[in-house]
Amino acid sequence: RNDPAGCCLLGYSIFERLAFGPGAAGPGEPRLFLADYAPGWAPCAAAVGDVVGESVRFMPCDLARPLDAPENADVRQLAGTLDVVLVSRTLSEVPESGWAPFVDSLWAALPPSALLFVKDTDDVEAEVVRRLDSADAFRVLGVRGAFLYRDAG
Repeated sequence: RNDPAGCCLLGYSIFERLAFGPGAAGPGEPRLFLADYAPGWAPCAAAVGDVVGESVRFMPCDLARPLDAPENADVRQLAGTLDVVLVSRTLSEVPESGWAPFVDSLWAALPPSALLFVKDTDDVEAEVVRRLDSADAFRVLGVRGAFLYRDAG
């Protein structure tokens, strides 16, 4: 099964270990999360966890609903603690930019130091950058997607 979310999470984990060394992952509560509308992705979270050698917690999430919707409670609870959020090929699945309230409220809930990485179609990535006007955005040569962050200065 092609698992774009798992591939993105796995790619991030490999980057993190190259950049920060093998000790980056600490013991205790999971620090990697995979959120999706379909509970069928839960086994993928466990499989990615097996590959990266640490727990990956699955939680429900509906991008077509705002962050404060009941089905997004787990994501809402964690949002203020997240350092990096990867949104991989999911926003374009929600018709007519129905994802906008979720992304707007998620961005508002993230800590100022958080990085949001959106990997989707060109038009969706561009729309996210336009919507989050408080964000600075950049791209990395050879990496498909847009990185958004708040300018600390």
